[in-house]
Amino acid sequence: MLPWLDYPAILGRDTAGEVAAIGRDVTRLRIDDRVIGQAVGPTTNNPAEDTHQHYTIASEHMASTRPDAMAFAEAVAPPLGLGTRAVDVAAPPARIAGHGLEALQEALELLKPACPAPRSS
Repeated sequence: MLPWLDYPAILGRDTAGEVAAIGRDVTRLRIDDRVIGQAVGPTTNNPAEDTHQHYTIASEHMASTRPDAMAFAEAVAPPLGLGTRAVDVAAPPARIAGHGLEALQEALELLKPACPAPRSS
């Protein structure tokens, strides 16, 4: 399936949870922050960076704090939808996948009630 991976492999990407530890160069996140993110284990072939386990190593730029009103079950959908949409935008129009657009729309709908209203200038 993915020839660079050592099998058996954990292929999860989307994650939501609480920060248990941080690296010395991390500046945006703190221990106990509630976060959503996308793991890169299937890309790096590093099982510690996969999901579907108790702890996952996530790069700071692949994680974001999540609103308190957003449940864990809702929080795991936006990373996939937004990541898929980013790939769709970078692809030629003929390759845009309908499922990517649907995933983005679903992610945005999930985020809407949890996000504060935009500030007026």
